[in-house]
Amino acid sequence: MPPGMTLDAQTGVLSWPTTAADVSSTAYPVTVTVSDPDGQGDTQSFDLTVKSDTTPPQVTIALSANPAPVGTHEQITLTATDDVRVTAWGLTVNGQAVTLNNQGSAVVTLNQAGDVSVVAQAEDAAGNVGTASRTISVYDPTLGLPPDLRIASSAVTSVLAGEPYSYAVQIAHLDTDVVHYSSRATSPARAPISTAPAWLPGRPRPAPRATATA
Repeated sequence: MPPGMTLDAQTGVLSWPTTAADVSSTAYPVTVTVSDPDGQGDTQSFDLTVKSDTTPPQVTIALSANPAPVGTHEQITLTATDDVRVTAWGLTVNGQAVTLNNQGSAVVTLNQAGDVSVVAQAEDAAGNVGTASRTISVYDPTLGLPPDLRIASSAVTSVLAGEPYSYAVQIAHLDTDVVHYSSRATSPARAPISTAPAWLPGRPRPAPRATATA
């Protein structure tokens, strides 16, 4: 067995805490032998390959409010998934580093109207870094919401073959009553997307007056 590999004689679990130094183009030969008090036994041999981890973490940013009026105490929460484990986090707001708590969140005060850039990073044990970004639209409540329509969500940019692709488009703010969604693609074939209209809460449902394209 490779150095450091152990076999629990009670549970039969074979364990090896691999590190980057164990990566090799040559497989490690492993032989497992079992026996009982009656003298019966069996042997299994196989080759174990240790590969480099090249997949960065997938990072998501959740915002407590977007758009948000000036003076809002915005809670920013980061989540990340990785095929091994996440070892480090990072967050900047308008280019300034922000400290995260143990739950991966932070609260910042939005003191000025305009767009606020939020960028998050997560690093795994192999040093791969995944990033995500969001924009918070901060407005002066005495002037009302900004008169535009924006997609505020970060697109899901990868999918495993055989799995259905899903991306929930989030709208930052509206000055219209209804929005339609459509998709446009050149390769692969056009992806279907729901064209059901989305209405602002508490407003009547007039004829469509705006479209959003993804």
